[in-house]
Amino acid sequence: GPLARAFPLPHLSADALVMAGILIVSLIIRLIGLGDRPLHHDESLHATYAWYLMGRPGPEYHYDPMMHGPLQFHMMAFFYYIFGSSPFAARLWSVTCGTALVAVPWLLRRQLGRWQTFALMAMLSLSPIPLYFSRFAREDMQFALFTFLMVATIIRYIADHADGSAYYYRWLYLFGFSTGMAYAAKE
Repeated sequence: GPLARAFPLPHLSADALVMAGILIVSLIIRLIGLGDRPLHHDESLHATYAWYLMGRPGPEYHYDPMMHGPLQFHMMAFFYYIFGSSPFAARLWSVTCGTALVAVPWLLRRQLGRWQTFALMAMLSLSPIPLYFSRFAREDMQFALFTFLMVATIIRYIADHADGSAYYYRWLYLFGFSTGMAYAAKE
């Protein structure tokens, strides 16, 4: 009818729906009970300095390489601003990066193959180590995300350039972004 013509639904392929399902499951298992555990020592330091960054009472925030890069503190402060300061909010940046890490193999689906891409996404979603560090307020997940993104963008740049794609250079922009973010994540 006229409503369907005015607001057409985008066509989603079966592969896109599978990818979305894996990402939704990945996000859910990272969020369940996220704030139940008390903060680990490293998490508590990061959470406290993110809290100071918001202008809360205490010493003024300043970058210290002993505590890794500044990106984590700014992102934790952002989640504090939205949800209030809590162990749950302190870990949301890691959850975000861990869930995004699960999506990165999608960029390499032509190189990996359909089922191999889904298998890698499922392994990154369900494997204990990525799952644990996706729920831990440290720099590990953000650095893993940006490092894997650097690798994926270089592979795509080479492949798209070889295929004669007119837009192969876009992968260099994403590579530069990923590299900058990786440097901002680590000391």
